[in-house]
Amino acid sequence: MKRPLKYTLWILALLLLLAAAAPVLVVTLVDANRFKPLIVEAVAEHTGRRLELPGDLAWSLSPALRLRLELGALRLAQPAGFGTGPFLESRRAAVAVDLLPLLSRTLSGRLELDGLRLHLARDRGGRANWADLLPRTQATPPAAAPAPRTPVPAKETGWRLALSGLAVRDAAVSWTDAASGRRLEFSRVALETGAVVPGRPVPVKLAFTFSRKDPALEVRVQAGARLVPGPDSVEIAGLDARAEFSGNALPAARPVPVDLTLQRLALGGDGLRLEGLAATAAGVELAASARGDAGGQITGRLEVRPFDPRAVMDRLGLPAPATADPKALRRASLATGFAAGGGAWSLEDLDLALDDSRLRGRAWAGSKGPLHFQLTLDTLDLDRYLPPPAPEGPPGGGRGSGKPAAPVPALPTAEARGTLRAGRLEVAGLRLTKLEAGLRLAGRRLAVSPLNATLYGGRHRGRAALAADGHRLGMELNSALEGVDLGPLLTDLTGEQQPPLTGRGDVRLALAANARDRGALVQALNGTVSLALADGDLAMLDADAVARYVKAKLKGQPLPPKETLVRRSRYDRLTATAAIKNGVARNDDLLAVSPNARISGRGTVNLPAETLDYTLTITYGTAAHKELEGLPVPVRVHGPWAGPRVRVDLEAVVKAWTRREARRKLTPRVEKKKRELEEKLKRKLEDLLRKR
Repeated sequence: MKRPLKYTLWILALLLLLAAAAPVLVVTLVDANRFKPLIVEAVAEHTGRRLELPGDLAWSLSPALRLRLELGALRLAQPAGFGTGPFLESRRAAVAVDLLPLLSRTLSGRLELDGLRLHLARDRGGRANWADLLPRTQATPPAAAPAPRTPVPAKETGWRLALSGLAVRDAAVSWTDAASGRRLEFSRVALETGAVVPGRPVPVKLAFTFSRKDPALEVRVQAGARLVPGPDSVEIAGLDARAEFSGNALPAARPVPVDLTLQRLALGGDGLRLEGLAATAAGVELAASARGDAGGQITGRLEVRPFDPRAVMDRLGLPAPATADPKALRRASLATGFAAGGGAWSLEDLDLALDDSRLRGRAWAGSKGPLHFQLTLDTLDLDRYLPPPAPEGPPGGGRGSGKPAAPVPALPTAEARGTLRAGRLEVAGLRLTKLEAGLRLAGRRLAVSPLNATLYGGRHRGRAALAADGHRLGMELNSALEGVDLGPLLTDLTGEQQPPLTGRGDVRLALAANARDRGALVQALNGTVSLALADGDLAMLDADAVARYVKAKLKGQPLPPKETLVRRSRYDRLTATAAIKNGVARNDDLLAVSPNARISGRGTVNLPAETLDYTLTITYGTAAHKELEGLPVPVRVHGPWAGPRVRVDLEAVVKAWTRREARRKLTPRVEKKKRELEEKLKRKLEDLLRKR
């Protein structure tokens, strides 16, 4: 028994020795170039493509029953329909061949490529030039299997190809889409994979750089994932990637790192599945999921978790905008569903939050035509986000002081239309509620119709338009304020605690302007204005003070200062209409009625120069100024409206007073003569009757 066992052990030892020596024997005794036609024919049989190996093949030793076959340069042709250029070319290629699978006529090993140049493309019909290289499984029923490929004519060898790994270094990849005309290029590509077995996950590590020059942008990416290839699909799972964006194409002042993870992405004939996508950049966290069908329709959900916009700008090296409220821009978030396909897209259940404001609604656009939207805003104080008030300049720096013309902005060329509703909106100091606005943007013109809101105890109805092409600025406003408390409205609009006009009633505006810069808009203003107010006061002329001034003059008493004549004066009813031409408003029918006086007026107001020239005529009643009852008192108010000059036309008052007094003195005599004449006529009539 010992001798057979001894022989057996010797045989096993010899076999092990031969196995260990096999790589050395192959390298020493076998010419590697004998495998060149086998490799070329095997590639042709399995891919239908031509493989070129222009250099000599050589063996080198690798550990553990694996030989490294140095292929040198190689070139793999494009499939039919993609031109005559190469699909893949490399300055060096090597295959670490597993020896044992060779016994079963399987060429298996790890492929290494240095200096790879890969040209990916998709034709106008959507066919990719790599689709025929994906391995096919036997799970597809024969009846549903695609038509067999027509290989390049080659001798049937019976050999099979298997890939136990892929390593790519210093590669460049180009991508061309014939349908869209888009072309992308990637450099410094490094790729390493595990064994590629149909239906099994393939570990993949990838690094590349994408760059362009105009505008400058560079993206560096490092990623790892598991790839599951199939006959007509591919799945990516467990993706963990980091990218860094830099260049002046970005608004950021420093490189922007982006971390991205993905649970699963499946692409195939039945559509797309995107699950568990999460990205983080500059403190902003994004999450998304999506599903797509075979027809190209994609639906999904996108969420941007709450973040601090000012902190994000600081991380990006950007200055935060100066705002009237330094606590503004502290919290923002976004959530929306989305759908896309056939050139159309939509956002559904849109929920955008900024600080204390929340915007909800939907937006959509077709393959042609404008953007549509329906949005609802709960509350927004827009003035919080405007720049803080500029410090007051030195005296004399007001309008017309030689300031440079304000540049004209340009509205977008895109077309959009939709509705915006707001529960509460503060803008330019005004407080609006129940806002309803229909907006339409086209041809660099924004039209708002209707423009309705509730404000200051009344309501607003109207429409507006703004046109701006970067060269000229135009505006139109048709506005009707009904039952509005004008005092608080003007206080909020101007910031003055005592506005020049108060009262409750109606104000109607029909205005238009077209100018080369914003500063000239007021000078180009044209239109009409009408007022119908009650129970207010007007900071123009104090009728009682004028009466005291006139009576003192008539009686020869000391005159009060003229400054006391321009003060706030109460009225019961005020009406006026004005026509505006080139920034100058002319009014001929001002009427203010109070218990003590009636004021009528006519004149002009120069809006760009902020001056006025008005003649007011005061007619007094008997309640408080009996001496002036029925006398018209003309008063001219002119100059800057912040401090106008006042001149009472005392000459006209004296003439009117003289005429009235003369009438008063003549009236008793006339009445006496009238009575005497009547008595005389009566007696003569009685005498005539008696004679008869």
